[in-house]
Amino acid sequence: MHVLTHIAQQQEQGEQTGWFDPLTLGMLALLAVMIFFMFRSSRKRKQQQQDLQTKMVPGVRVMTTSGIFGTLLWIDEEKTQAGIEVAPGVEIVVHRQILSQVVEEEDPSVDSESDYNDDSSRED
Repeated sequence: MHVLTHIAQQQEQGEQTGWFDPLTLGMLALLAVMIFFMFRSSRKRKQQQQDLQTKMVPGVRVMTTSGIFGTLLWIDEEKTQAGIEVAPGVEIVVHRQILSQVVEEEDPSVDSESDYNDDSSRED
């Protein structure tokens, strides 16, 4: 309300209101920053999606959006379907869009089980 009063006073005094008003410039700068970050995040998301698509080849371990792990067997681009082997001899057919990530194989030299079974760290 104070801004409107200020503008009305300027008009009564015959002053010109224009684009060089500090409030207007600040709003335009804020708008420009918001648009910049929107385009930047959109571009980053597209790049991540393209990287994922190049990694999705038969034989890789994948995880679906619902948390199912398996080995990718085939992809049908026309029907947007994919086949995943979730257990030996068990294949499921899913929509291609639920393939959320390629699972990198863990380093076999790391023994994560020894961290949980270490009796020396327990107090009696």
